[in-house]
Parts: sequence; structure tokens; C-alpha cells
Amino acid sequence: MNNIKSFVFIGIVIALLVSSCSSGASEQDIQTAIAETNAAIPTETSTSIPEIKPTNTLPPTSTPLSTSTPKPTDTPIQPTATPTIPGPDELFAKNHVGAQDSGGLLIEVSRVLFGTKDFAVSLGNPFDENERYDGREVVGEVIFTVINTTDKVVKVYADQATLVINDEQIDLWEWSLSSSFGDDIGGEIFPGVTQIGGAWFGINRSTVPEINRMIISIDAPRYSDSYDRIGPEFYFDIDLSEHTWEEIPEDLR
Repeated sequence: MNNIKSFVFIGIVIALLVSSCSSGASEQDIQTAIAETNAAIPTETSTSIPEIKPTNTLPPTSTPLSTSTPKPTDTPIQPTATPTIPGPDELFAKNHVGAQDSGGLLIEVSRVLFGTKDFAVSLGNPFDENERYDGREVVGEVIFTVINTTDKVVKVYADQATLVINDEQIDLWEWSLSSSFGDDIGGEIFPGVTQIGGAWFGINRSTVPEINRMIISIDAPRYSDSYDRIGPEFYFDIDLSEHTWEEIPEDLR
């Protein structure tokens, strides 16, 4: 840019000299013209364009990550609450321990249970409300299934069975009046009918660990119309030496 200005300036000076020579101008006039020309040429502005540095671009505001929703605490699956069964010296039960047929009438001893009265009360049996259980710390349960397979009405009295626990004889009828449950298993059973019922009873002379044998005797079934026997009496001799716990079957509930 400076070279171009020098050339312009020299050109102007030469032109003035030529003009002055041709017009007879004095040296003073020439100097004045040069000064005026020099003043007319714009001086280069030395102001330098400032270097524009890129401003530091602020990093984008970091978008907060979505807070992770806490996973639900794994709740351990609890098994269905069932009563804790004590040891065999406190409670044991056996299912389907014997069956006999007499003249077409079938009786099965479907379940027997023996345990401490305190444990039986904790299961909801109101022995503490029955004075017959006073002083008896051990209780028993027997459930019978009675099936009449004949074509006649038959009478049988399983609820009046005689029980023998070790050396103690128990008349079930005395307990059935207040502690029976289920179907009526004493009286007339019509053809094709199945009755399931039983009773609780108290034991006076044996602790639970001492119970190892049970005898059940039931009078012979009879025809309802003639009262004649249709077969022999029922007699069950049940070995209870193995004290194990068996849950009650669904068909007996």
C-alpha cells in the first residue's frame, strides 16, 4: 500500500513540475502545491485491527442425569405360616392306621393324634373351657371313616368306641358328647353313605413319649330294622412306637 502512495505522489510532483514549467510558476508555488498534495493524500491509519480471539465457549450446562429410581428392596418371600410342630415327645400324628370290613360296613381309623394339652390349646382347641380335661396334660384325637356298602340301613356306633392307651381304658362316648366333630358316626348309616367324624379325649396315665400302642374296639354293626348283627365287632390294634408327624389329609379336613 505504501509503494502505491509513493508512485502517486511522484506522479503528482512530476505533473506539477511540468505544469509549472509550462506556466512559468515560481519555486515557491511548486513547494506549496507539493505540500497541498501531500496533505490531500490520506495517511494510513495505523490502527491495527485487534485480533479477535474466540471467546471461550462455556461448556453446555451438563444436564443432570436422571436420578436412578432405587430398586425396590427384595422382600423375601415368606412361606405360608404354619404352626411349628414340636418334637415327637410333645406331639405326633399318623394317618390311615387301620381298616376293617364287617358284613359290608367298612370302618377305617383315618387319623390318630397325641400331644400335650397346652400345644393343642395353642392350635385353637378349647380344652381349657371343658372341665373334663382338668388335670389331664395329654390329649388324643381319633377320626373314623364309616362307609355303608350294603343295600340296607345299618346301625353302628363308632362314637362309642372303647379305647385302650397303654394300661388306661377310655370310653370315647364320654368325650364325644362335648368334643366330637365332623359327621355323625353313631347311629343309622344309609346305603352308599360315607361319614367322616371323630372326637378328642383326655389321657390321664401316660405322657406323650410313653404312648406306643392303642387298641380300638367298636361294637358289631346291625341292621336297622331287625337289629341283627351283620358281622363281627371291629377291633384295631395300632402300633404307635414310631412317633412321627403326618399332616391331616385334605379329605379329612
